[in-house]
Amino acid sequence: MATSPPTPLFPSLPPELRNEIYAYLSQPTSTSTPTNNYLPLGLKIFTCKHTTTTLLPIHHSTPGLLSLDPTFIPESREYASYLLSNSLTLLFSIHFRGRINTFVPSDWDKKIQAHLRKLAKSFPWLGKVARYEVQILWEPVDGALKSKGGKRCAGDVCAGLVRGVTGLMDGEVGRKKGWLGVGVNLDHGFAVGNAFSDAKFGLNKFLGEELGFRAVVREVRKTGIPHHRGPEPLHPAFRAVEKVGTPEEKRLIVLGEGSVRWSGLTKGPLVMRRTTGVGLKGSTTELGSDEMNFPMCHLMAECVKI
Repeated sequence: MATSPPTPLFPSLPPELRNEIYAYLSQPTSTSTPTNNYLPLGLKIFTCKHTTTTLLPIHHSTPGLLSLDPTFIPESREYASYLLSNSLTLLFSIHFRGRINTFVPSDWDKKIQAHLRKLAKSFPWLGKVARYEVQILWEPVDGALKSKGGKRCAGDVCAGLVRGVTGLMDGEVGRKKGWLGVGVNLDHGFAVGNAFSDAKFGLNKFLGEELGFRAVVREVRKTGIPHHRGPEPLHPAFRAVEKVGTPEEKRLIVLGEGSVRWSGLTKGPLVMRRTTGVGLKGSTTELGSDEMNFPMCHLMAECVKI
């Protein structure tokens, strides 16, 4: 049976001009929707003793061209190839739900790096992605990090988590065109405990750490106050006892019908936003405008010690 020959959409345009079209179609706009559609890699979840880490590549491209049959429309395949090499964003969510005082950063780093290297062998284009968004939900079950002599703080640990998940990117790519958006979202209960504790989180360390990207936008937020659990039993013998151990995993990346978004856990009251980078002169800082209640005031005081 005879098949129809390929029908190029832009038969007279040279590759350079076709790339200009692809670049335009790939740019995020006010109406474009982040999506994972038509990408060869979907949601990946890595679960360790203390953390749950999720990876998802996304793009803001026009789905129409990608949906065409590349057998008949060669630009569809060409556009998909351009997209993988130039216009993707990697989303990483890290839910820290274990014990910070028994967490060994070097062991975690080895495990996550092994997972990512294995993925990169199957999907080499991962190493070309220059744009990352990382969100950390901080809910350790044992509260503050008690380091001998105060040599380490949780802010150092968070910076290490970010370095771990961005390790696929070539250092030169990061310095020349790398963009990193990273948020630390502190559980409300932890924020209250942090205000009373002598061992602070170290938000100034997290906000001031050099991460090797051309531009870095860091945010510190506090999650909302936990919802009401309902009335407790009146008799002490039947009093509900909270389960001791790892809290339930929480979804930070939400997949919709052809769309991707960050969950509400990453959209709590802003404490501080700081923009830095090797490609920028100096830094810019934005303070949150929400009501400065008790834990927020203490978090803000940590941040401004940069």
